[in-house]
Amino acid sequence: MAAMEVSVESSVPADPVRRARLVRRGVMAVSVLGIAGMIAGSILDNNGIAITFGLVTAVAVGFLILLTAVIGRDAFRPSGLAADGPPSVDERVAASTLQAVTQAAALLAAAGAAVADEPADVDLARAMDLTVGYWERAARTGADAQAQLDGWDRYDRWVTRTLAGVDVVLMPVVADVAPPRRPLVGEDYAFTVPWSLTGWPAASVPMGHDPATGLPLAVQVVASRWHDHVVLAIAALLERAALAS
Repeated sequence: MAAMEVSVESSVPADPVRRARLVRRGVMAVSVLGIAGMIAGSILDNNGIAITFGLVTAVAVGFLILLTAVIGRDAFRPSGLAADGPPSVDERVAASTLQAVTQAAALLAAAGAAVADEPADVDLARAMDLTVGYWERAARTGADAQAQLDGWDRYDRWVTRTLAGVDVVLMPVVADVAPPRRPLVGEDYAFTVPWSLTGWPAASVPMGHDPATGLPLAVQVVASRWHDHVVLAIAALLERAALAS
C-alpha cells in the first residue's frame, strides 16, 4: 500500500483544540480552588464548606477526564509555538508541488501499488514543535529538556502506530520551489522533520518542473525504519517512470 501525503489532517481542527485547552486550564483552576476550599473547610472544622468544595473538585476532575477522552491527550501537549502563529505549512503548499505528489502516486498506482484514499497523518506541526524544542535545548532547564525528549519518544511511537500497514508515504520535500537566495528557516524543514525524529529512511526524487518558474520539483519517498531498500526501490521506479512519461 502507498499512502499519499499531500496535506496535514489532524483528528481535531486547530481552533476547537485551542478552545479545549483554554477550557481545560479554567477547569484545572477550579479544581485547585476546590482543593483549597476543602483544606480551608477542614482547618475551620466546617463540614459544609469542605463537602461543597469537595463536590466542586469532583465535578471538575470528572469534566477533565471526559474532555481528555473526547479530544485526546495529544491535543494538550505543551507547544513551543504561539497559538496565533502564521498559517501552517500545508496551507501554503504550492499547486505545482501537490501536482508532483499526485503524479508520483499515479505512477505508483500504474505500477500496481494500492494508493490510500486518505492522506497519511504525521502531524507536521507537532513534529516541528518537537524539533524546535530540540534546537533550543541549550536554553531549557533539565526538566524541560527531559519533557521534550519524552514528547519525542511519544511522537515516534504514535507515528509507528498511525502508519502501521503503510509501506510507503509520498509527500512534498518542501512546500514550494526554491526561493531567492536567503538563509534557511525552520519551516523549510517542515516536511522532513517527522522522519528525522522517527529515524525513518527517506529520499527526494525529481518529479518534473514548476510551470511558472521552470524550477525543478521533487517528492519525498518514505518507508518505515530499517526499510531503506524499499525507499531506494520506489525512488528508482519513480525516477524511471518520470523520465519515460
